[in-house]
Amino acid sequence: MVTVSAIAVPTPARRPTTAEPAERFIVRRVLARVAPDPFFLGHDLVAFQRRHALDDAALAAYLACPLEQLSHLALYRRPEPGTRCFTADVDRVAARTGAESGRLAALLRG
Repeated sequence: MVTVSAIAVPTPARRPTTAEPAERFIVRRVLARVAPDPFFLGHDLVAFQRRHALDDAALAAYLACPLEQLSHLALYRRPEPGTRCFTADVDRVAARTGAESGRLAALLRG
């Protein structure tokens, strides 16, 4: 486990196990990689997961997006709440990843 900026990020295995689908492995790797950097939306996704004790599948279900889209979602630049383009940015990201824009906005607003 790696601790960066008071966020403990699990260090995933280097390879997927035979019991783990490749999509889940990729999601875990991407989230672990971008979690320390608040520039990426993945930073907020991991913080939300920790706050609510959610695994990747539960987070995807909450956002109403396919599990394999979490890695894409995590790599987007984080829309800044309070800016005039926040809603448009969230709607664009949600449309491209299949996430529910209202829930994504609520997650980002914390």
